[in-house]
Amino acid sequence: MQRRGVIFFDAQCGMCSASVRRWERFLTTRGFEVKPMQTPEAEQQLGLSPGQLPGEMKLLTPAGTIIGGVDVFAYVTRFIWWAYPLHLLLVIAPTRALADGLYRWIAPRRRWISQALGLEVGVCQR
Repeated sequence: MQRRGVIFFDAQCGMCSASVRRWERFLTTRGFEVKPMQTPEAEQQLGLSPGQLPGEMKLLTPAGTIIGGVDVFAYVTRFIWWAYPLHLLLVIAPTRALADGLYRWIAPRRRWISQALGLEVGVCQR
């Protein structure tokens, strides 16, 4: 199977952890690895300082490019036939701006939202 990239998520976020539990198997069978950001490996691969946590999910492509936020969704959905229409929506300006705005609103509030929804935190750390 062709490697498509490594998706790094915030393992201390219940919403992020729940999403990984739901989608990890699906993503790995399509060539993606899913790993917590709270690891020395993530710090090294993403060029982070020890303990630094990005404000958004990140994806490291096989070519070594690091992308984040909504760009991760746009990248991943182009490799999934039934999600390709979402990819197309994410690359056109009006929809992209809306998705980016929504992501930028949710990302800094992800832990608060997780607590409000009663989602478990940190259950996916490896």
